[in-house]
Amino acid sequence: MQQNKKTTSDTDVYQEVTNKLIQLLEKGTVPWKQLFKASEYGFAQNYYTKHQYSGINWFLLNFVTNYEVPYYLTWKQVQKLGGKVIKGSQAERIYYVNFYCTDDEGKTLSAAEVRTAEENGTPLKKHPYLRRYTVFNISCTEGIEWKKPPLETQEIRPIGRCEALLDSMEDLPKIKFIDKETAYYAPLKDVINMPKLQQFAEHGAEAYYRVLFHELIHWTGHSTRLARKGIMLVQNKDKMIYSEEELTAELGACMLASLAGIQKENLLQNSAAYLQSWLDCMKEDKRFIFRVAPQAENAVKYILGS
Repeated sequence: MQQNKKTTSDTDVYQEVTNKLIQLLEKGTVPWKQLFKASEYGFAQNYYTKHQYSGINWFLLNFVTNYEVPYYLTWKQVQKLGGKVIKGSQAERIYYVNFYCTDDEGKTLSAAEVRTAEENGTPLKKHPYLRRYTVFNISCTEGIEWKKPPLETQEIRPIGRCEALLDSMEDLPKIKFIDKETAYYAPLKDVINMPKLQQFAEHGAEAYYRVLFHELIHWTGHSTRLARKGIMLVQNKDKMIYSEEELTAELGACMLASLAGIQKENLLQNSAAYLQSWLDCMKEDKRFIFRVAPQAENAVKYILGS
């Protein structure tokens, strides 16, 4: 994995990612509206190790990039496979947590000193920090024999895939059709309310499932499941917590919609108020998206039982 030297602080890395998203949003590009093919190719992964990216990298490589096939390689991995990066190709930055250790006096220890201290049972303090790495989409390489994965034959219509996704859930939500006008998740009762399918006639059944997926992500935040603040603190009026939960639900719903094959542009509209709220939160807190992305990923995994 090609690695940048530790020349900047964690704060710079958080700000770097946040600035990129702010610039996209201010230009009118909403990253999670990208129409990727998770239902055919799965989520972004390292082609060499088959490792699926997670956390902030799950968000960046699935939402912010726009390659047809979500396979990535480091520079060294490209070389190991006998290929080379096509001149002029754009590298994608990803981020991982590393640690350095200090002793009781605050001295930073070398790797050898850490091993010695651990062998002697000497107490150490571990300090996490983010490191940048670069990867290339496999389409940016040449000389590597790889085949585009065959698209699955979709014998089941998208709505059937939506139902199959719901039927596969081990922990089934309570869905009621009491309020005919509004879709919402009620944390205190632990119930999802949905308008009936027929009420989505204007936009089609895909819109119904897209809304249901949004509420399903909220449902995963209950105290008996993933216990997110935005759901547990239902009476909390904190703008940051509320916006964090809403973006978590939005990203998670986009992922589920993509898996089901209903990720359509006309289903992915966000109100100007929501977009402005998320922009404000990113400008106020450079770690905002670093919290939201893993929450959305974990919610999707919970629903899929993985």
